[in-house]
Amino acid sequence: MAVPELSAVEQQIVLLVAQGRSRRAIADELGLSLKTVDWHIARGRRKLERAAMLHDRMQREADLVVEGVGLQARTAIDNQRREDMTKLQPRPTRFELKAIFALLLAIVVTGAVAGASSAAKTGSSPRSGELRVTKECSQYTGAAGSFCTITSSNLNAIKVGSRVVYTSAADPTRGVLDSDLVIDGPGHNTAFGHVVLDLATLSGVVRFSGGTGEFTHFHAGPLVVACPAFPDCSWDGPYSFSPPN
Repeated sequence: MAVPELSAVEQQIVLLVAQGRSRRAIADELGLSLKTVDWHIARGRRKLERAAMLHDRMQREADLVVEGVGLQARTAIDNQRREDMTKLQPRPTRFELKAIFALLLAIVVTGAVAGASSAAKTGSSPRSGELRVTKECSQYTGAAGSFCTITSSNLNAIKVGSRVVYTSAADPTRGVLDSDLVIDGPGHNTAFGHVVLDLATLSGVVRFSGGTGEFTHFHAGPLVVACPAFPDCSWDGPYSFSPPN
């Protein structure tokens, strides 16, 4: 398992969360939208969880070795463990991670509560299948923060009228849109994804992994992006709602 790296923005947000700042205060201080802050919080939380899992696995493996070779080995292993954990600095300790998890969960508590009842909210939609979505992109300018609007969906969680917001600008020099995106649904229901789109052919691939509210355990992709009659575009591909093991 690779050691997760928090981006500079994620480090800032985690620090502000640990200081007790609200989502709105963080958004105002960093000049970000609330949805972008939510997206960074969710990504940071997943990375911190992976770091905690890595720490626990190192602890278990070291304990097993110590049991096999005796007390003398413990000093060497503890030294190595301390050296390994030093390399991970400024990674939080397990205690600190738990505290940060609690704060992160408090900030996105509305999403967590909504996620617990997602099965009821998604109505008759299956927990997995083929996703078909159409969107209208006349408001998309290529700038960061511009958006398309959902016009139809065969998944109840993706509501007509929801915005698909792109967090990065298109790159006309490379001829590509390579950006994180969010489906900004009503309430606190937000899906997090990433798109790579060829600007010449207006075709590409979208993937979604997680979110808040109804999208807490949402996964989709690869979804084929097609825009045969721009500004009208579509996504087609597999989706599922899979709680973590």
